[in-house]
Amino acid sequence: MKNCKVNFVWLVSILLAGLLAGCSQGAGDPDPICGDDLIQGDELCDKTRLDGKVCADFGFDTGELGCLDDCTFDTSECEYLPDDCNNGQIDDGEDCDGDNLNETTCEDLGHLGGELACNADCTFDEADCEPNPCGDGDLDQGEECDGLLLDGWVCEDFGFTGGQLSCTDLCLLDGAACTGCSDDALEENDSLAAASPIDAGSHDLTMCNLDVEEDWFALDLVTDDLVLVRLSQAGPYVDLDLELTGADGLALASSERLGLEEELVYTALADGPAYLRVYTYAGMFGAVDYGLTIVMNPECVEHADCQEGEICQDLDCVDFVCSAEAECPDDLVCDGGTCVECISEVDCPEEDAYLCQDNACVYSCTDDANEPNSQFSDALDITVGFFESGLTLCGDANEDWYKVDLEALHRYELSLTFSHAQGDIEVEVYESLDRDVPVAIGHSDTDNETVTIAIGTDEDASYAIRVRQPAGDLAQTYDISLTDGGVVSCAWDADCPTEGDICEDFECVTPACTEDADCTAPERCVLQECVAQPAGDSCSAPNVVDSFPFTDTDVELAAFRDDLAFAEGICTEWGTPGKDAIYQVSLTAGQQLWANVTADFDVAVVISSQCLAVPALEDCLDGADDGETGESEQAYFSAEADGTVFVVVDSFAAMNPVQGTYTLTIEVE
Repeated sequence: MKNCKVNFVWLVSILLAGLLAGCSQGAGDPDPICGDDLIQGDELCDKTRLDGKVCADFGFDTGELGCLDDCTFDTSECEYLPDDCNNGQIDDGEDCDGDNLNETTCEDLGHLGGELACNADCTFDEADCEPNPCGDGDLDQGEECDGLLLDGWVCEDFGFTGGQLSCTDLCLLDGAACTGCSDDALEENDSLAAASPIDAGSHDLTMCNLDVEEDWFALDLVTDDLVLVRLSQAGPYVDLDLELTGADGLALASSERLGLEEELVYTALADGPAYLRVYTYAGMFGAVDYGLTIVMNPECVEHADCQEGEICQDLDCVDFVCSAEAECPDDLVCDGGTCVECISEVDCPEEDAYLCQDNACVYSCTDDANEPNSQFSDALDITVGFFESGLTLCGDANEDWYKVDLEALHRYELSLTFSHAQGDIEVEVYESLDRDVPVAIGHSDTDNETVTIAIGTDEDASYAIRVRQPAGDLAQTYDISLTDGGVVSCAWDADCPTEGDICEDFECVTPACTEDADCTAPERCVLQECVAQPAGDSCSAPNVVDSFPFTDTDVELAAFRDDLAFAEGICTEWGTPGKDAIYQVSLTAGQQLWANVTADFDVAVVISSQCLAVPALEDCLDGADDGETGESEQAYFSAEADGTVFVVVDSFAAMNPVQGTYTLTIEVE
């Protein structure tokens, strides 16, 4: 995500430069035109004004929507998810994929427990994880540390001779500032060319200078050798990863889990050496002790490697008779004392996609009579009034395409009926000659999809309907219908004959406002409505907090304006040019302050000694903008003297309006 931010900073700079240039217009200038940051006439957008639209409104999965110089939408920074996402396998850049969580749990992500899931974009869904009290200043169950509380641990406990431990945002010990590390006996082995030979067995090893060092080991393999490698570490916390490569450095197998353990398995395709690489994720600093266990040709790695009546336990096939008292492992079921993959289809990953044959799940799905229509060139021609039931999507990421002629200034309703519990289905509608940006989408996470299609003036044309499985489902059935909803006055703002009017619910209306100047001060214009100025909107009127713990819940940031702009590298790596909410806190010497914020947008939190339009580096006491959209941020400050500080909830995005809410908690002890 952070790479995307670099491009976004450039985009925002260009947009702001254009905005400042537009401010030079005087009272005698001509009527606003494209480029004045106001959406008028047939403009779809204007500079930073996007009419509330985001990339998802045009069928994309992620990215930043922009506006071109001709006041039409710029989707060049919008992106579809990689085709590999939702194929059930962990590919580059994915946290997870469908039910495949890469052996990660809520606990691995710093939570106390709960059920981890996977989002449709192959990122972790932590909504059902049990929150961890990490950051509350107390040592709770499962925490190695919390803030300045290190539970008595010092660098010397981990093989160092000095330095200072610290605590991560996940309440894990961080040895970045520990010193006096002694390399293990297999050094120097910091590159493939310098790889040290290593045999099967257990090895206690050390990595020093993690910012510049890797460990490489050479394994002699013969064809069909099966090698299993496990890495474990006790702490301080460092995210070590594993990779097995050939002599050319190309990866043969890898393990990039979160947490303190890694495991990879590889079967040799030819005689010769393979090279094991141990490295850190994201350029961590410091040093760490870790253990490597290398097992050659284990009897089994998974249950399928064993014979009937056996299960794989500690890499050995062992006899196992299951019963009510002796349950099978989680991925097997008991059938007459034997652990098997399935007894019936309900034991398989998707019972409508598998048959249970001889206690094994066998994929089975039958295409409907409309096939082949899995791509646009084979789209099925339909007419308004079309209805068909019992249609089937077979196979991962399967699609069905339809084509239909629609009339201008008409509204149509497209309905899909299906059970979300059996797997999600999404629908998109495109102009047949322009399939880059959909004109309507249905991407909900519930049963069924209903999409309203409104056709604008002079837009009589052929349209394409795309029905697809987004989440790696193996089989799904659905019903589809297309009905005529009648004549409408408009489909887009450009259809309205009066300049300045907008299209709402297919009728042309005059908005209450298009900019703050249209409202009575200190009200401001948010989504074409005048709203009251919120508390904490400026340095002159901060939200004063004097009772703790303090919580401000579900605050809409769109109503705020940008009063402080922390430059890149001041308090946060990326800078905060977006809207901000300001809270004032008075502290006495020795008091500690924690500020934690969660939001449904990319939020940042800063603690500053001054509330200034352009804060300086020395004003920054702490700041956090490490997470992505939906992830929490936490800042901490310990007062050495009496004084006042400002907690600022800020945003990276300078676009107007910022859509989303945040919840802030401030604790002082």
